[in-house]
Amino acid sequence: MRCKTTIILLLALSLGLQSIAQVRISGLKKISSTSGNLGTILPAYDFFGYQMANIGDLDGDGVQDIAVSSPGDNDGGSRHGAIYVLFMKNDGTVKSTHKISQTSGNLGIGLADGEQFGQSVTNIGDLDGDGVQDLAVGAVDHLGAFIGGVYILFMKRDGTVKRTTIIDQHTANFSSTATGHFGWNMVSPGDVDGDGIPDLAVGAPQDNDGGNNRGAVYIIFLKKDGTVKRYQKISSISGGFNGHFEDGCSFGYAMAKLGDIDGDGIPDMAVSAVNYPSQPSIVFILKLNTNGTVKTYSQIDNGPNGMNGVLSVTETFGSGITMINDINGDGTKDMVVGACHNNDGGAQRGAVYVLYLTEDFQVKDYDKFSGYITDSLKNVVQDGSFWGSSVIPLNNFNRMYPNTIGVAAVRDHDGNIQAGAFFVLFLKPLISNHLNPFYKPSGVYPLVDTSNSTKTIEDQCIDYKLFPNPSDGLLNIDFPCVQERSFIVFDAMGRRIVAFYDISEEKYKFNFSDFASGIYFVRIITDGHISTEKWVKQSL
Repeated sequence: MRCKTTIILLLALSLGLQSIAQVRISGLKKISSTSGNLGTILPAYDFFGYQMANIGDLDGDGVQDIAVSSPGDNDGGSRHGAIYVLFMKNDGTVKSTHKISQTSGNLGIGLADGEQFGQSVTNIGDLDGDGVQDLAVGAVDHLGAFIGGVYILFMKRDGTVKRTTIIDQHTANFSSTATGHFGWNMVSPGDVDGDGIPDLAVGAPQDNDGGNNRGAVYIIFLKKDGTVKRYQKISSISGGFNGHFEDGCSFGYAMAKLGDIDGDGIPDMAVSAVNYPSQPSIVFILKLNTNGTVKTYSQIDNGPNGMNGVLSVTETFGSGITMINDINGDGTKDMVVGACHNNDGGAQRGAVYVLYLTEDFQVKDYDKFSGYITDSLKNVVQDGSFWGSSVIPLNNFNRMYPNTIGVAAVRDHDGNIQAGAFFVLFLKPLISNHLNPFYKPSGVYPLVDTSNSTKTIEDQCIDYKLFPNPSDGLLNIDFPCVQERSFIVFDAMGRRIVAFYDISEEKYKFNFSDFASGIYFVRIITDGHISTEKWVKQSL
């Protein structure tokens, strides 16, 4: 029997951006050549998962289906590229797979060597009104010299193509050549101009407007037949946007639809710039006008209203962006951001951040998943796999887990080198909000000093044991009688030092020898209960 614990809580100080592990990975499934019933062996350098799209319930079985790109695929010629339409089961595995490429899926249009059809893919909604969600697919070298193009695929319910329209330099009458990896990333923000037809945003992160590789985004206003009515370019010199640009910053690297966040009837969007030479990435929140220009903007960066010094310059925070349903119960949707070059546990393994946002898109808290700090990922995420290169929402994918996400690892080595893979992660709040003594809708979380706490133990089976205390560096935590085990360590100023979630071992050791001596607080989460212990680290 588990013990019952009584804790006297003493408020020590309030934290700003500090996570209390509000969400955990309750389960995961990997989809690759060797896992998840994909049904095919992916070739080397296929880069399966470069971008993904939730395409809704295409086959009508009650489970959302997924389109996954593979720009390195060689069907019909070298790096022609391909898209996989995956009909999913609600356990996160694949029921059946249909491929769209030069040689399959009724694409109906010839591809060129090196075109990289499938560099990006997004759901643009039911463009032609036939009741089936349609797709836009990017090809960054469509006309050579990285002059990109976009294919509009009008889909059938069986995952094949009904017909195709091309948007490129010749068909869209762009005033300047669409170089700079046009088609690298795409999203449909919704109907921007209010004509009843969904529109499309296309990233060109190496566009040279205003400087070398500064990047740009094209807002493409579509007609029902998939052709272009008009377009608006957003860059350092176009579109009314005066955000921070530097040479090489790659604005337009990733994008996400936000819905109408300011209530003006116009959908808004998020756009990342990931390659600043001397600072971490920025995710810009763009509020749009009906003509596709920027009305106002804000940003999520490494500052005090953003990630507060957490990010490194090289981790590519913003490699993937998506919004998910409100997971922490504060009434505001949350954001998932990939950081595919994060080095947690190994070179460029990648990481994913769950950002808990205020209504004005400031970050009040976050959780982080990686192969280093998340036990369920430790033997799964590989060195150099770029986990977090793309992220998508799978809200209500499984009724037990209303917040489910897809996370790609485009250079995963299952089956073949850099063949690629993606993961279905079933997320669950660590403990329900009404049981959480630290939960505050404002995002302020008290740090608790339990030095004067009392505990009543009914039997010898206890939730945890923390020892020695004081210690010269080695921290032991035993979890003899619980299934869910996580802990987070804060310093005396309330700054998070380290966090370990979903620990599999009953006995856990962590070496703090390199940390300064002083007082720390260890927050321990076990089977939906939270306790906080004061722990003293002595000098060696």
